Amino acid sequence: MACQGKQSKHVSLAVFVSWFVLLSSCKAAQGSKAEAEALLNWKNSLPADQPILNSWVAQINSTASSPCTWRGIACNDEGSVTEIYFNYTGLKGPALCPIITKRRKAAASNPLQRDKSCQPTIFKLYKLPQPIPAIQSTGNYNFQHCSRSRFLHNISKITDSNRNAWEVKQYYRESTTMSISVPKGLRDSTKGLNTFSPDPHACLIGDVISSTENPCLKLRRSKLRRFKSDSTEKQREARPKTVPWISYRDNQLTGTIPTNIGTLSKLQFLDLSINSLNGSLPLSLANLTQVYELDVSQNKITGQLDSRLFLDGTGKSKTGLISLKNFLLQMNELGGRIPEEIGNLKHLVILALDGNHFLGPIPSSLGNLTNLTTLHLADNQLSGQIPVSIGTLKLREVYLLFNRLSGSVPEEIGNISSLVTLHLAENNFTGHLPQQVCQGGKLVNFSAAFNDFTGPIPVSLKNCRTLYRVRLEHNQLTGYIDQDFGVYPNLTYIDLSYNRLRGKLSANWGESQNLTVLRVAGNMIDGEIPNEIVQLSQMGYLDFSSNQLSGEIPAEIGKLSLLLNLILKDNKLSGKVPVGIGGLSNLVSLDLSLNMLSGPIPYQIGDCLKLQSLSLSKNYLNGTIPYQIGDLVALHDVLDLSFNSLSGEIPAQLGSLRDLANLNLSHNNLNGSIPTSLGDMLGLIGINLSNNNLEGPLPEGKIFHSATLEAFSNNKDLCGEIQGLRPCNASVIKKGGGNKKRKIVIIIVASLVGALLLSFAFVGIFVFIQKKHSRDMLKDKNTSKTENPFLIWYFNGKAVYKDILEASENFDDKYCIGVGASAKVYRVEIPGAQVLAVKKLSSQAEGIGTENIKSFTNELSAMTEIRHRNIVKLLGFCFHEVHTFFIYEFMERGSLADMLSSKGVKELDWETRVRVVKGVAYALSYMHHDCVPPIIHRDISSKNVLLSSDLEAYVSDFGTARFLKPDSSNWTTIAGTYGYFAPELAYTMVVTEKCDVYSFGVLVLEILMGKHPGELITDLHSSVGTSVHLEDVLDDRLSPPTSQKIADELALMVNLAVSCSRANPQSRPTMQSVCQQLEMLQASDN
Repeated sequence: MACQGKQSKHVSLAVFVSWFVLLSSCKAAQGSKAEAEALLNWKNSLPADQPILNSWVAQINSTASSPCTWRGIACNDEGSVTEIYFNYTGLKGPALCPIITKRRKAAASNPLQRDKSCQPTIFKLYKLPQPIPAIQSTGNYNFQHCSRSRFLHNISKITDSNRNAWEVKQYYRESTTMSISVPKGLRDSTKGLNTFSPDPHACLIGDVISSTENPCLKLRRSKLRRFKSDSTEKQREARPKTVPWISYRDNQLTGTIPTNIGTLSKLQFLDLSINSLNGSLPLSLANLTQVYELDVSQNKITGQLDSRLFLDGTGKSKTGLISLKNFLLQMNELGGRIPEEIGNLKHLVILALDGNHFLGPIPSSLGNLTNLTTLHLADNQLSGQIPVSIGTLKLREVYLLFNRLSGSVPEEIGNISSLVTLHLAENNFTGHLPQQVCQGGKLVNFSAAFNDFTGPIPVSLKNCRTLYRVRLEHNQLTGYIDQDFGVYPNLTYIDLSYNRLRGKLSANWGESQNLTVLRVAGNMIDGEIPNEIVQLSQMGYLDFSSNQLSGEIPAEIGKLSLLLNLILKDNKLSGKVPVGIGGLSNLVSLDLSLNMLSGPIPYQIGDCLKLQSLSLSKNYLNGTIPYQIGDLVALHDVLDLSFNSLSGEIPAQLGSLRDLANLNLSHNNLNGSIPTSLGDMLGLIGINLSNNNLEGPLPEGKIFHSATLEAFSNNKDLCGEIQGLRPCNASVIKKGGGNKKRKIVIIIVASLVGALLLSFAFVGIFVFIQKKHSRDMLKDKNTSKTENPFLIWYFNGKAVYKDILEASENFDDKYCIGVGASAKVYRVEIPGAQVLAVKKLSSQAEGIGTENIKSFTNELSAMTEIRHRNIVKLLGFCFHEVHTFFIYEFMERGSLADMLSSKGVKELDWETRVRVVKGVAYALSYMHHDCVPPIIHRDISSKNVLLSSDLEAYVSDFGTARFLKPDSSNWTTIAGTYGYFAPELAYTMVVTEKCDVYSFGVLVLEILMGKHPGELITDLHSSVGTSVHLEDVLDDRLSPPTSQKIADELALMVNLAVSCSRANPQSRPTMQSVCQQLEMLQASDN
């Protein structure tokens, strides 16, 4: 990097190296005046704004010219500069270039030429030009060959060179520090340090060169920054203190690693970590046969690991990193396979390759590394199985999480008696966990979460008292939780959620006194919550949800004063909500929903002033709502007390919850009016007060103007501006309590009459039925059979209805091709006509209810408004007291979900998948932007995308569809398919078109990956700067795309999918924007 007049934030490696040359020689005889002049010249080369150098001012008299009083300067007893230090001072600019001599001053007036004078690097010091730029003298001094110098004679041994031998013995710079020591005897030319020159140049190099026989040089070690691996730190602490080493750790170095670094053949330690270096690792590193530690971690290194770096040193070239003990390349951008030749590094102790893009299997040759203790391969794209040979090593740390590893974990892992940390999470492992994983009794950290492990909990874990963190969630592990786990005095975190564990919660958990997180959600655990749980004084997160726990919540639960989250929902807990819960002063989230709790809500809950989310819904709670809940001003997620037996009035104090997003008090026995203070709840985006006995006007407030009728339905007598409610100024005729019931009966009767009228109406049938037998279905007998005869007014509805029943044998299950929550789909082939898909809702005899009727109405309303080539066509419908169904075009290839999981998946080549994505995108864009009002599907998933015989995509199943009305809040209950619906629907209850956009993003990833993306969606958005690589997501059952056009389209679709699946709905693009980007790419390709 050349010297520049402007400020530079990032400094290249070459610039930092220039410090070496800056003070590489100095003339002691010139004295402090010459030193001051040289320092001022150096200051002038820096950007002007340098407050740290304000004290550097030239004085008139020579005595005052001494720089010894300047900041950052230290002198010896004779007044000569011995040290220049600017540690952590924020010195700016690339003026780390050497001060030029008078001989070059004229040339330096040209900035471009000055740049050229700043090119020396630390790796060419044995070829220093003449003259060497000197900080102590601006005179014309030639620094001639130093091979006869006593101290340089010893240094020459480092490079096996007898002349001009300059090489780094030790160089360490940390966090942009700059510290250069000058030996005490610097000015004393009578010491004979350089017997060749009558006017010797002592060397201002301090940390740069050290020699035990060099009186001119002193070795000063800087404190090492701690690396995350304890074993690495121990290795560094054990490093000899006078070995040749270089460290530029934690600066702002840019550029590539110079290839001539390989000339430092005696170098033993090289640390370039925590910088911004790019490019590939130079092959010349293979010449560093004595290097025992190579750390290039946390840079931007790309390319692949060249196998020639790992030669065993026995060939003709006699090269290779054969002495390497610590090889640290984590957090770069390296890719390709890990070479098998890495097994030649016989002395390797630490191998850290995590946080890159390595592909392929773990080399089995790692089993040759008998000294290896630390293996970090996490966060790559490694596949295949764990080599059995790893079980023969003496490993302490094994990090394999966040890869694509599969198969079973070798039982030989249990043979590693020294194992302290084993991380297997976020892979595709199957089979059993190694049963003797803690055989050595030293295991501290163990994770195997988010895999497909089955079978029992490892037997060795029960008595593994060294455990500190355990994560086994989201597997299919079996066993009994009270038998398979013991007492763990050091355990702080354990997550066993979403497995198939049975048994009871043991009282032994109370003895694990350091526990802060205990999660066992989503299992089949029964019995009571042991009282010993309250002894866990450090507990912060307790999650026992979705089990079969019974009995009461421990009365002394309030003793857990540090508890942040208490999640006990979806169990069979009974009794009262304990009063002691008010003692949980740090509680942030409380969820006791879906239990059998009874009695009143304790008013002490108002003491949990940090609560952000409170859900007590679906219990048997009674009494009034405590007004103290209004004190919970931190509530901003949800307050859900629905589906209980609460009575009395809504406390006006709830209006103080101004930041609350969702309020649900529905399905209770609340009476009176809605407090006007609720209009002050400006944060509300979802509200439900339905199914109570409320009356009177709705309060003023945004939510009360924008919510739908559903939010206030089935109350006593509410009025307001919501469509469907009576205006508050309208008169109401009351003739006793029976009037309301009579009104409901009239509405029901009217609905049934309408239903009967519809029972013979088939609207919009365009079925190309060409029957061979004669029926009186056409009013115009002269119509040609080759035309489309069955328009809406051209057929006999009874006849078609009878045909469908006959062809399906009264909807026999043998014709059923799909089953949903409230409907079945049948393949019906009417003789002499095309095949139909008949979607039949559950009949009244089978329990059809208001939800099914609502689904029918939604679908009918949507489908009669839609005409698009990528939306399945509605051919007709029937609403009948016995059979209610829709008639659709039959799609020969079934659903996209079935196709992706079938053996015929290869028919879905990349070009076809691109076409499918576009088809769904165009359909959604049409629904969102071309329909008035817009239509939201709410259940976009692979099972609701159908494929025709030519593999064209058709969006189907509009049973959850909803019109997006601008004058409505569009509040809704959650709908859709798990894994596809937008995350905000779990707490906002407000549907927008961005919900479909999210589902589309998930669907696109599924189409490209060939399977549901699962946790990948979370990973993609988990941290800033996460990059998505095309090869990470493409379905490996297909060969990579060979067409550049298709590859470009796939890359765009991955990016679109990531954008569409953002957690924040406002950050997602519209479907119109998605289509525009797809069309722009297509246009550019054409």
